[in-house]
Amino acid sequence: MTARYIHTCIRVQDIERSLRFYSHLGFEHRGRLNFGSAYNVYLGLPGGGDVLELTVNVGREQPYDLGDGYNHMALEVGDLYALLERLNDNDIQPETPPYHPGEREDLPLICFVQDPDGYRIELIDGHSRRHRIRPRRSGSSRLADHRCADPEGAAEYISLDLHALAE
Repeated sequence: MTARYIHTCIRVQDIERSLRFYSHLGFEHRGRLNFGSAYNVYLGLPGGGDVLELTVNVGREQPYDLGDGYNHMALEVGDLYALLERLNDNDIQPETPPYHPGEREDLPLICFVQDPDGYRIELIDGHSRRHRIRPRRSGSSRLADHRCADPEGAAEYISLDLHALAE
């Protein structure tokens, strides 16, 4: 059996705020599908397929309960600090300043932002991923070695890499 991951769907309350937010991350509005009491808006990254589906339940006024099962999506960006500057110009700040996960300098800088509905998005600095990751020589897990040994091809670095989904 061959399987291919297609998209992630999240429910949003205010589609205009969500579209603005995701456009700041580089997403393009691709289409809309109406269902009467709800509609889906499809987003994708340049050069890729539709990887993010925003569902709006018409007339819903209360925020969605994200529960304790959802954690985050991840997005590799070309220049994390340039993106954070653009986000700041639009009143969007990261939860914390960028950092290396596990205090490992060989891993790329990351930080998290929240969309208007509270969904967390991990931003992974593609520049530092391409230029700083080196294989660990000792005491590392096999998976960590695999992820670090080929920085250009390690699409599964952390969680859900939306660029990989678009291919």
